[in-house]
Amino acid sequence: MRAIAVMAAVLVVAGCSTAGSPSDAGGEGGAVAAAVAEDGGGGDAGVRPEGADSTEETGSPVDPGAALAAAAVDEAARLWSAFGDYGGPIEIHGDVVVARDYGPSPDVLRGLDLATGAVLWSRESSRGGIVPEGFRDAWSFETTAGEPVLLNLSPVTWVGDRAHHEVELVDPETGELLAEPEERWTASSWECAVGGGLCLSGSADGADDWETRRVDPATLEWSDYEPEAIEPGVDDARALAGGVRVEVGPDGVEQLVRREDGEVAWRVDVDHVFGGAVFDGLIAASVREHPDGDVLWLTATPGLVSGGVDRVAAKDLAAASLDLSTGEVLVRRDGAAWCRFEVLCAEGLALVETGPGDWEYEVADVALEGVDARTGATRWRRTAAGLALAPTSASATGFGGAGDAWLVAEQGTAGVIDPATGVFTAFQGGSLACREPLFTQDAAFAEIYGADDPILSGHVFRLCDAAGADVAGPWSRAAVDAAAVEGVTADGRRIGVVVKAGALVAYDLDAGPESALASGSSGPSA
Repeated sequence: MRAIAVMAAVLVVAGCSTAGSPSDAGGEGGAVAAAVAEDGGGGDAGVRPEGADSTEETGSPVDPGAALAAAAVDEAARLWSAFGDYGGPIEIHGDVVVARDYGPSPDVLRGLDLATGAVLWSRESSRGGIVPEGFRDAWSFETTAGEPVLLNLSPVTWVGDRAHHEVELVDPETGELLAEPEERWTASSWECAVGGGLCLSGSADGADDWETRRVDPATLEWSDYEPEAIEPGVDDARALAGGVRVEVGPDGVEQLVRREDGEVAWRVDVDHVFGGAVFDGLIAASVREHPDGDVLWLTATPGLVSGGVDRVAAKDLAAASLDLSTGEVLVRRDGAAWCRFEVLCAEGLALVETGPGDWEYEVADVALEGVDARTGATRWRRTAAGLALAPTSASATGFGGAGDAWLVAEQGTAGVIDPATGVFTAFQGGSLACREPLFTQDAAFAEIYGADDPILSGHVFRLCDAAGADVAGPWSRAAVDAAAVEGVTADGRRIGVVVKAGALVAYDLDAGPESALASGSSGPSA
């Protein structure tokens, strides 16, 4: 089996997911999705590019700047708080919020009622063979029947000088075990690209003989992960989006393959799309609806191996869009990346690896082009001076995303670019959400590695303005929309849960500012 390259960079800035990596940090696109916000004023505040006359003339039905400006000043309706040293990413499964509390020793994994915040169950937990700069990205998967299963690692125990824990598969509704635990030392986990289920790298005895094990999504039984045995003719694969994978055959040929109900819908040679191999490089992928058919949009680094570079510039990148139903290649551009759906970033764009798995955009003058994802027709062009895109790693501070608004900064001024026109509008007030890394102590880590330094454990959000400074007062709808993980209660209420320093806080996403509710609270005890 070929080694899977770690893919940590979010090349597509907003509304996307990084794909197919054992180290994609979480369901929020693996990282922070954007940079700042904007006002819908227009007038002198807007920078109008060549080829874009007005929002109305280009057919954009909503001004994203105006929508975000309103949301940034409207107060969100708070429902409940649950106190503890929680860290994201959190997950919501049905009516249960699953979150990790790093305050106790060992850590505690908790299930809380989505509607009330009441603690439903708790399990002691540990973090496995992590390093100070990284944390596990896949904490759950779905069975063949579509039922969610949580991954939990029991507190560390010692057999001689070898560390162990039990790898537990947990029902998120009840907190009970769904299968017999497997005892081993685990370093990382991710969704298996071939056959589904959960893959974990680790060692049975804590030694250096690392291997990959797989949880079968049909039976919840453990076995060695051997893609070619699960799907003959597939030596390895990386999941992208929309049911599409990059597959590597026994002959080393790479193909983009989409499957529906287990059957191959289409195949396209990767070389035909990108002009070179992409499996061992950086890949970003997402699917967006389009009036003429859904579009798969991809950015990759043809010919590059992610572990062998620490800086990626526009010349190293290639962007493409494909018809999701047929696999037809619609748009193909060398020297560019999709920075936003139907917006290409070209000359001037660069990403730098600032730490293990941490990639950040350089501030630079970047050539932008608005492109129809199906026809390739250019809608507008301009160079964004001093364009600052959001940090792309979980260990860097950045602003949360905000729906269809593309949040950036130009020449030090925070604002939004309308993808339909390229117009930049400065942000003129209100509050947003800033995402920051959470570092905590870990007694097991200190014992194993002989270092008592705090380690990166997750992230939290704080209320901030467009300059990243703290803001006092209640959270705005824009801040909650950017930071919250959304769930739906049994009676149909949309609730967003935000992980903040010291608490989980839930908000009613369907309520307007005039209906802010008196908050309840729950402590960390079960």
